Amino acid sequence: LTYKNKHAILLALTSNEGADFQLKANDKEVLYKQVLKQSQNWNNASQLMYVVGATKAEHLVEIRKLVPDSFLLVPGVGAQGGSLRDVYKHGANKKIGLLVNSSRGILYASNGEDFAEAALEAANALQQDMKNLLNWADGAFHPDDEAASGAPLAVSDEMRDVLEVAAVAMIFHAAV
Repeated sequence: LTYKNKHAILLALTSNEGADFQLKANDKEVLYKQVLKQSQNWNNASQLMYVVGATKAEHLVEIRKLVPDSFLLVPGVGAQGGSLRDVYKHGANKKIGLLVNSSRGILYASNGEDFAEAALEAANALQQDMKNLLNWADGAFHPDDEAASGAPLAVSDEMRDVLEVAAVAMIFHAAV
């Protein structure tokens, strides 16, 4: 946290099995909330990014109350069972603030001879899902509109570029 324009990533609430201890109360509050609150007292806390598993999307509302402007690294979409739509619905802030990762859902889309094509297809599908959510954020129709909470978010051109680059990087990684 001592380097300007650099971020540190702190585990908050992971999606892997065996991480139940993060949801256990200690001194009347669950561990992940204690971690989030304590880290906000550190010098340069604005340079923190938090890992929150996509399979714990229902906790993102509470997490956003504690770290409303922080970037969240969200692994677990796809093969681990996390929902991109739920992550976006519960975790996006005014600048989106999400870096969603789907590794196994892309890399292991097939274990056959077509693994590269299947990985590319899975990455493209995830990218399209991301674009659909961003289009919804811009006010366009989205099939889940009636179930979404809150007003649509404004997506800046800069943020859209960042998300598109991230999606292209996932596709490139899957194709290699």
